[in-house]
Amino acid sequence: MTRLGNGSLLINEELCIGCECCQAVCRFLYNTPRVRLARQPDGRMIPYYCRHCDRPACIRVCPQGAITKESDGRVRLNSLACGYCREKPCLLACRHGGLFCAEADLPVTKCDLCAHRRAEGLPPACAAICPVGAILT
Repeated sequence: MTRLGNGSLLINEELCIGCECCQAVCRFLYNTPRVRLARQPDGRMIPYYCRHCDRPACIRVCPQGAITKESDGRVRLNSLACGYCREKPCLLACRHGGLFCAEADLPVTKCDLCAHRRAEGLPPACAAICPVGAILT
């Protein structure tokens, strides 16, 4: 199992069937997925998310200050403040692959644990839709 920072999400890779529902719901809600899938040797696609690290390297290297740490431990990317750096130092600094380029018009994206859903007391959409319960909060 892979625990993401601050106990935010727990991915049980043994339960995951690689259905890609987590990425599909993300694309539906945000027009671009905030989760990256990686193919495993057995062919399954396993989700990779921002780990919401205790000491995020991405924050230290962002020249625009577009990445911040919220009081609840969530690492937030303000896409409006993002300067769309050519070098994308945040991508290079993240050793977990939590920030990535998903679409041409949005150079950098990352999971925010469905902040709007959590504000309403709901779990992240990926955890809610996972048909086998492989994503836990």
